[in-house]
Amino acid sequence: MQGKDLPSSFDSLSEELLLLEKLSKRYGIPLINREDGAVLSALAYYVRTLGGKIFVDAGPE
Repeated sequence: MQGKDLPSSFDSLSEELLLLEKLSKRYGIPLINREDGAVLSALAYYVRTLGGKIFVDAGPE
């Protein structure tokens, strides 16, 4: 990705995150904080690099 595309990509991602948060609230789906989401995303990426195809977050309980 070229440096000039980064701001527009970030803006687009930010808009998508806000939309997902609104939809979660509308449908009563519990939200996780962004830090936990970043960790889960990193773990999913790591599992994928090891050849995993499915990653399930079963929650805290």
